[in-house]
Amino acid sequence: MIKSNSVKMILAILFFSFIAALTISSVHQKTYQIIKDNENKAEQASLRNVLSYGANAKTDTLDGFGEFWREYDKDGNAIGYAFIGETRGYSGIIRFICGIDLDGKIKGLSIISQTETPGLGARITEAASGTWFPFRRSEDNTPWFGEQFRGILATKPISINRTSNEWHKLSASQRDDLLRKNEITLITGSTITVRVIKEELSARAQKLMALLAVNKYSQPNKEPYAEDLTEDETDVQ
Repeated sequence: MIKSNSVKMILAILFFSFIAALTISSVHQKTYQIIKDNENKAEQASLRNVLSYGANAKTDTLDGFGEFWREYDKDGNAIGYAFIGETRGYSGIIRFICGIDLDGKIKGLSIISQTETPGLGARITEAASGTWFPFRRSEDNTPWFGEQFRGILATKPISINRTSNEWHKLSASQRDDLLRKNEITLITGSTITVRVIKEELSARAQKLMALLAVNKYSQPNKEPYAEDLTEDETDVQ
């Protein structure tokens, strides 16, 4: 009797383990596609944030670099590139997308995902309420951290000004001075987060531009419009 009960208990455990495994597998399959869809939506939204108004982006690949986007204006003229950077911050992985023009000048930086500490590194997605940005206000939730990269030359060393206030607290003339020096500001208490993003951005941009030059990449001067993004889907920059 004791042996029979033991067998029944083992069979019951195996049965419930099997049911649990099936349930977990089913849930994973259902949620995986949802997660991937959300990641793709976040990536596309971030891409639109770093393109020029009315621009169109077409994916391409380059040996030694991987996938990137070529950017064209609405007349089909080549005007720049965009690429994804991924780096480990203080608390986890940070993914961002950066747009640059044909000379390597940054047109926009947008955070795709991050797991940094709330109130510290996570402020890379913070919009400074009431602050004027070029051509728009921060009420449209444009994070000031990425905004300060606009106009910075990614193909040259980017410095961090460790004595300045945060960028969104500076006057227009102070911001212009930082831009002339190819400098950005820190987020208070988040030196690591700012440093790793700056280093990854510089490394990716310089590698892309160098490979394009070394391989004498054939960049078309014209491209049919409306390939991956349409004008209606592109945010005003």
